[in-house]
Amino acid sequence: MFGMHKDTLHPPLWPVFALLLLGAMVAGGLVTAGPAAAHPSSFPDVSSTSEEHVAVEFLTAAGVLDGFGDGYFRPQTGVTRAQAAKVLAEQKGIAIPTSGFTFRDVDSQYRGYVQAAANQDWVSGYPDGTFRPYDSLQRQHMAVLIVRSAGWGAAAEALSSSKVREVLGSFEDGGQVSGQAEKYVALAVMKGLLKGDTRGYLMPTKQTSRAHFCMVAYRAQLERLAVVEDVRYSAEHLDKTRIVLDLSRKPGKASPRVEGQTLIVDVDQAAVAEGERTLDLISSEAGSISLKQTGFSSPRIQLRISLKSYTDYEVFAMAPSNGLGDRLVIDIYRKVDYGTGKPLVVVDPGHGGTDNGATGITGLLEKDANLAIGLEVEKYLLRAGVEPLMTRRDDSYPTLKERADLANAAGADIFVSIHNNAADPASEGTETYYWGDQQTYSAEGRRLAEAIQNAVLEELSTVDRGARTHWKNLYVLANTKMPAALVEVGFLTNAEEEARLKDPVYRQRAGKAIAQGIVDYFDLGYVIQ
Repeated sequence: MFGMHKDTLHPPLWPVFALLLLGAMVAGGLVTAGPAAAHPSSFPDVSSTSEEHVAVEFLTAAGVLDGFGDGYFRPQTGVTRAQAAKVLAEQKGIAIPTSGFTFRDVDSQYRGYVQAAANQDWVSGYPDGTFRPYDSLQRQHMAVLIVRSAGWGAAAEALSSSKVREVLGSFEDGGQVSGQAEKYVALAVMKGLLKGDTRGYLMPTKQTSRAHFCMVAYRAQLERLAVVEDVRYSAEHLDKTRIVLDLSRKPGKASPRVEGQTLIVDVDQAAVAEGERTLDLISSEAGSISLKQTGFSSPRIQLRISLKSYTDYEVFAMAPSNGLGDRLVIDIYRKVDYGTGKPLVVVDPGHGGTDNGATGITGLLEKDANLAIGLEVEKYLLRAGVEPLMTRRDDSYPTLKERADLANAAGADIFVSIHNNAADPASEGTETYYWGDQQTYSAEGRRLAEAIQNAVLEELSTVDRGARTHWKNLYVLANTKMPAALVEVGFLTNAEEEARLKDPVYRQRAGKAIAQGIVDYFDLGYVIQ
């Protein structure tokens, strides 16, 4: 960020340009249950009802805009050619040369920046070898600069002469646009960056003001970023509070994390109007939401949610559907109080480390499928208010004795081991084992196995191979002191089932189903969503 310095001979371009093509801004405010309140103006000479207000306030809230030393913005002050070159070069982070200067009339204050912009083909000089750095920047030349620096130069050059005439011909003074600039001006008009006045005049040769440069830069990025158009939430779901950000396009990567009692989500290639917005929630899971622009040359917003009582969260993007556009969804799952404390469940992803288990016909290792499903079981149990204890959470190998000893030492309520099967290529389906034989068996183990088997069949629609005993010889079933079950989700040696077991969504559904079976075993009356 740079502002006015007393030792400069020429007033530098307003500091907002440190972000000229920064990440985008949106014309409307953030909408919640009602319309967003207008942000009061930070500058006495920028009215809250003025056209440039939203852009100026966005940049101010983002911390990249300072006014002049007297606190004014001076929206009608003109922009020079050198100032525009400097802010473009700084905003894009391009190398500033220290030699090889082309223009003889650019002083040391702007020489490197002008040359950097010229090297990118954003600006050019005059036939006599001058740049005329302190000449006013005309509106048509501003269009050239912004279109080129935004990477739309090829699109402008590709416009046909007839299209250019059609676009510029809609203005009373369209014929005043110079031949070198007309394609760029036409594209800027087509993209909504430049607009005529109420009389139908484009004024291409008029000096560019700070306010107008701000608005054009503001508009230039709208189609590049996921702009927050609305924020909605509902605490009426059975198992969660859901927060939805309606966006203008698909966002970049969303990176969530919890710090203390705050869920923080950084979203790349996104923008929020006015720089920052806060909303209070009526929810048992979350108290408030704030959105703030935190990245500019690499556009990014940060969503902060104050957490209350919760068990888990999930953040995911949704593509347009059912009449709605792109969305970012944050689900915060409800902590369920069953009155008698949390059941403790040992979740045991089978095999691991040097023990691969079975190998699928195309090479899928059982240990990897087991772990992926086991981690999903852990996630869904947390949502249901059940406490999971994992025997492994990575590619390690606890011995069978270590697994049983862990469960026994923890005093777990139940033990559930997760596996996948191998046999001939025709074998298929799900089976769940419990300790015993036909004469002697664990009644509670049987009830647990049946609950898991039924839930998996309902969710995955696999072939039912039954809940049954395994002749007393499975170590983790025989040596745990609590009800235990071992579920074989599918067959790695069956082509269709192996393909499904490679699918992250299928693994998620399998984990959800096993967790639901566990919840059903405890008769908690809870449906996992």
